[in-house]
Amino acid sequence: MSVQSVRHYWALFVGTFVALALGVALVGVSASALAATWAVPPVAASGMASVTPTDQAGGSHTVTTGQADLGGVQSVLAMGGVVSGFVTVFVVAGTCAFGIALRRRDMGLLRLVGAGGPQVRRMVLGESFVVAVPAAALGCVLAAVATPATVRALNGTGLSPVVLEVARLTTAVYPNTAGRA
Repeated sequence: MSVQSVRHYWALFVGTFVALALGVALVGVSASALAATWAVPPVAASGMASVTPTDQAGGSHTVTTGQADLGGVQSVLAMGGVVSGFVTVFVVAGTCAFGIALRRRDMGLLRLVGAGGPQVRRMVLGESFVVAVPAAALGCVLAAVATPATVRALNGTGLSPVVLEVARLTTAVYPNTAGRA
């Protein structure tokens, strides 16, 4: 019944589909670019001068000469992913609520002919599932396609002190498994 409802009211679900697909793509690109910063190999610190600045809260970070400080790039990418995630959640929730509000009369008729509240909720959740699964899959594909171009663009800005390369997530998180994949 949910699939038929999505087919019948397809125009209401287009906004939800597009918002979710683009949101998943933005979060995916941010995560993949962040993984590219994690894949930068550290420079051996032996015999190099190092400085350990402390902030007002007492935190410290040791910077070795020749070591790339990617903290700024990582902060920007993490913030972009978090903001994209929050915007996606709120836009998708808004478009779903708008679609439900426009179909208030139809849902009232379903209740009138004997559908209970849980049945109507299951129908709405089913419609959301029918729209969300293909949208999330499309967003993942878009992220995989857009990540190399995004990392090249990030390298062109001069924000990163080193040239970043797109890395598989397993090699970025688990560096010792690079040769075993």
